Amino acid sequence: MFPATSRLVLFVAKFVRWLLSLFMIAILMAEALVQFAIMLINEFIRKLEPKSAILDTRKVPSGTSDPHTTVGQSRTVGTTRRVIPPAETRPTVDPSTVNVSSSIQTDKIEADGSVKRCKENIDAIFNTMDERNLLTKCKEIKKIIFETKEKCLPWLARYIITKRISVESSHHSMCLKLLNILNNEILTELITLETESDIKALLSKDEESPICRKTLNNLGSWYGMMTLAKNKPIGKTFEDLKTLLIKAYQEEKLTYTLPLVTRILETCANSTVFNTTSPWTLDVLCCLSELHRQPGLKLKFQFEIELLCKKLKIELKDLKPATSYFI
Repeated sequence: MFPATSRLVLFVAKFVRWLLSLFMIAILMAEALVQFAIMLINEFIRKLEPKSAILDTRKVPSGTSDPHTTVGQSRTVGTTRRVIPPAETRPTVDPSTVNVSSSIQTDKIEADGSVKRCKENIDAIFNTMDERNLLTKCKEIKKIIFETKEKCLPWLARYIITKRISVESSHHSMCLKLLNILNNEILTELITLETESDIKALLSKDEESPICRKTLNNLGSWYGMMTLAKNKPIGKTFEDLKTLLIKAYQEEKLTYTLPLVTRILETCANSTVFNTTSPWTLDVLCCLSELHRQPGLKLKFQFEIELLCKKLKIELKDLKPATSYFI
């Protein structure tokens, strides 16, 4: 009897050990799958990042004269020009004053040793930055900008938008304080242009993606904080919000555009110029009010508009458009 019992106990023990081993293998496989999924998501986000128009390089004929462009000899045949939007579109800053050698092409900027060091240091600075050490970190960033002779500014603007602003809205307040302390007009201008460029690129996509939608929402909130909340009008290079809404409604692309517009307008609550008494703001809100009344409009879109009115403390029923936007 005892030998039979011993064999049974031994069999049960082996079976339990086998089950535990199987369970551990399942856990390891699940962990590997999660890591693989994260890698795929990161790769997908990286592919979504549009190339900066600021760092674009184009071939130009020899002898071309452009007051807003620096021309230098490239490593290949011909000359190259770093294209930075002309001062007419942004009167506050002349982007041509950015001290970046145009002979270094976009894909060759990383070859610059100072910019390489900038990348390594900036990432470490942002990863350890918080409210308590913000002033100290700003001094470190200023030192890097000075040491690189402002060559790192285009890359820094791109880094702030793609790695911080578009990822989490919780970074917005910190980054805004950072820019205020740095008080670098060129960097602020480049960041604004990067934001506009990314918004345009994401809106032009045909396929719908939750990641794109979240990124657009974050960029919209940030763009409003950089413009309307600071009593600054939306840039001339950016399309009018009413035009965006009307076009999106006609093309059935409100999924991206409507949340973007509402996120931008939410910042009007912190503006003394573009508040709910502003004719410009009221015009856009009336456009949203008419959109809300459109038959067959999805409930989630109606909710977006209602939530905006609640945040701005304005009654939707009081918004009566003077003309019909959606025919």
